[in-house]
Amino acid sequence: MASGKACGEVERTGKWLCAVCKKGGGVNSIQGTMCAEWVHQKCSGLRGSLTSVAAAFKCKVCTEGAADGGNVELDLGDGEKLEGVKTFCYLGDMLNGEEMAGTTENFSSKSLALKAQKKILSGMASRGAANLVVDDVTGSVLDELYRLLRGHLNSRKEAEKVIKDIIKIVVKVGVLSLHNQFSTEEMAVARRFKTLFHQLAMTVVTFYRVEFTFDRTVLMKHLETCKGLLHKLIENHLSAKSHGRVDHVFGRLSDAGFLTAVYTPDSPLCPALSRLCDGLDKLLDDDVI
Repeated sequence: MASGKACGEVERTGKWLCAVCKKGGGVNSIQGTMCAEWVHQKCSGLRGSLTSVAAAFKCKVCTEGAADGGNVELDLGDGEKLEGVKTFCYLGDMLNGEEMAGTTENFSSKSLALKAQKKILSGMASRGAANLVVDDVTGSVLDELYRLLRGHLNSRKEAEKVIKDIIKIVVKVGVLSLHNQFSTEEMAVARRFKTLFHQLAMTVVTFYRVEFTFDRTVLMKHLETCKGLLHKLIENHLSAKSHGRVDHVFGRLSDAGFLTAVYTPDSPLCPALSRLCDGLDKLLDDDVI
């Protein structure tokens, strides 16, 4: 895509840094097809119309990096950076699982996850390769969690923020894992987290399926332990802002009032909890979590 007065399609690029000079992009800029970054015309080495070459333009950073076998730097956002590789991998394979929709009816965790993955992975491969497949069941579980949070908090904005934070954390941890950034000790923490999260999911389902078993202190303890392990896993890799997201998510999910409201018999939240448990059952059966 090209941006300029003579182009048929114009996009504001001032908030994006030029991939070459690192200054704000202006109206005479062109977008790289490999990195999806904007480049000033004067930094691109191009003369004449940008529109005629927009479909195949590759910036100097990408072409020179490919020529010398080097990698590109990947911006994770929030001041976090990671050296990216030229070979693209599907994030969903590692995970096992910013616009937000305006209403409950069209809110989609799957759509949000796809957007987050595209944004973070855009520097690793072409935009076409960034069209990732997000697991439908995991997306539906997050959608039901959103409905539970919105129903309890009576706040669409806050419910969306929790889901958005969950997705950002998962995507960033997935990217770090893809690039083998975790040490042996940190991988042991990750395995411990997965084991406890599996137990947490089973407990959530059991407390719903089996009458008179609900104990909110058990869920709160599981959530607190998982939070501590996640903080430990990302300690040497992600920013204080990401740690804040972890605290925000687990703070909401482990709130005693929220857990009590969710498991109250004949509560208006019961249908969403039922669907969430159906999704968790599927993820457990498929050994995704």
